[in-house]
Amino acid sequence: MEKISFHAVSLACEYSDIVTAVTHPAPFHADEVFATAILSLLQPVVLFRTRDQEIIDAASDNLCIVYDVGGVDDNALLRFDHHQRGFSRTRENDDIRLSSAGLIWQTYGRSILDALNCKPQYIEAVFKLVDIELIRSIDAADNGQAAPTEQLTVSELMALFNPNLHESEAWLGADATLGDDDAFLEAVNVAQQVMGRMLQRGYALAHAKRLVEDAIIESDSRILELPHFCEGWAKVVARSPLKKAQHLLYGVYQAPSGDWRLQSIPSDPDDRFSQRHPLPEAWRGLRDEELVRATGVQGAQFCHATGFIAVAATRDAILRLANLALATHKGEH
Repeated sequence: MEKISFHAVSLACEYSDIVTAVTHPAPFHADEVFATAILSLLQPVVLFRTRDQEIIDAASDNLCIVYDVGGVDDNALLRFDHHQRGFSRTRENDDIRLSSAGLIWQTYGRSILDALNCKPQYIEAVFKLVDIELIRSIDAADNGQAAPTEQLTVSELMALFNPNLHESEAWLGADATLGDDDAFLEAVNVAQQVMGRMLQRGYALAHAKRLVEDAIIESDSRILELPHFCEGWAKVVARSPLKKAQHLLYGVYQAPSGDWRLQSIPSDPDDRFSQRHPLPEAWRGLRDEELVRATGVQGAQFCHATGFIAVAATRDAILRLANLALATHKGEH
């Protein structure tokens, strides 16, 4: 997938025929901010913010996209609101209701990926990853379905861009230090960057999955050697239904830093510290000369205290560590 670029987003001071989209005015929320960012992948967005129903209806008649306002959800009419009585749209096999971000992504996401030259075999995987890892949480927060967390969420991050009372137009009028529209555009700019990185990551993970699956098929031992580091490879192995994958204990690869890694494959794909077979107890927490003495392998550099990963300077050294670790597994069975 080529480098992702977004079209400009600008705000119209009044409704006219050149307006391409309509949403509600301040305060803004993550769902319409991200809906705007998503639409800017398709075309330049000239946005008008209002709750005036006559303007909203006129915008729809003029083929403007209307989202998060207006009380209508109808793809054919380019209306994407979720606040009206009776709205209950969710993803397939999911009870999280769609917000405007989810409605826009569900409608245009796959077409966007195709326009970005995403390989056809990766489109569905990238679409789902962005939906599950980003859009779903925005939908859940906007619809009051988010699980409690101590971490700052994407929705809370977007809310921070709303002007505070002491700097807002509502409080200071013409003397405001931060205008509502300027704040909205600033939030959209951040959302564009987040969307861009999520799309790139989704593509990288889809491509890595293909490489890992090929390596699994070609493997002939309990050690999986990857052609290079593939993000998310351990989850791919742990979730794979292939018999060869279920038989694997370790993965070996060269890290982007140039050193080599030996990693225990997790027994739980969602917990990287869970291990089918951890590295030997005698290695754990050692580094450099201490680890060389414990293993007899020149070039051994580090073993994590939990035994889930070890590092060596060369491919030869890491493969020797892998085979030593494998020997301890054989000795236990």
